[in-house]
Amino acid sequence: MIAIQTRSGFQIMVELGAEVEVPADHAAERRTYSSRLEPTAGPDVLPPLVRILSGASVPGDAFAAVKYHDYWYWIDDRDYKSKGVFTFLMIIMTLSEKDEKVPAPVVTIPAN
Repeated sequence: MIAIQTRSGFQIMVELGAEVEVPADHAAERRTYSSRLEPTAGPDVLPPLVRILSGASVPGDAFAAVKYHDYWYWIDDRDYKSKGVFTFLMIIMTLSEKDEKVPAPVVTIPAN
């Protein structure tokens, strides 16, 4: 038997949240920590799992976007890796919900 200990949903969200590109003025106002500096390239440096961008105007081509404190945060629709991680996270969070039953998927077969 092999025992595997995984991270909690909260731990996963903290790790992903540390990679968010935050506006400089939010960090200056001490609303949040500054964004992590870009790591130097190397064989033992892992790229971020998800890339969440921010800006003052509505993103033009976003997969998912939300406005918070007069800034937009989004995942670019062309960032296939970030879209996959975000989608996987949404599925995992949905499966972990306990209060309500999630309806089963419905397959529709066209008939003439």
